[in-house]
Amino acid sequence: MFANRQPQDGDKILNCGHFFGRVNFYYHPEGVLVFNEGVVNWIVCCENCFNKSGNRLNPEVINRLGIWQGNEPIIQIDQRRN
Repeated sequence: MFANRQPQDGDKILNCGHFFGRVNFYYHPEGVLVFNEGVVNWIVCCENCFNKSGNRLNPEVINRLGIWQGNEPIIQIDQRRN
């Protein structure tokens, strides 16, 4: 599904490390405090890790810090619906 707000180049993301298949993106306006790394506004995780973590932020599963590269949206508008 298309989302107006998506990660932008240079944004810090907390993630599971799996960027294939169905991927979930969550934006927290206030951010999530990551120990020694400051505040991260984006959490990105695959469907399997989302389910494995009990549909919540589980630091045993979603525990990698990354930097988003590029501004191309990974979630695009389905042109067939327009």
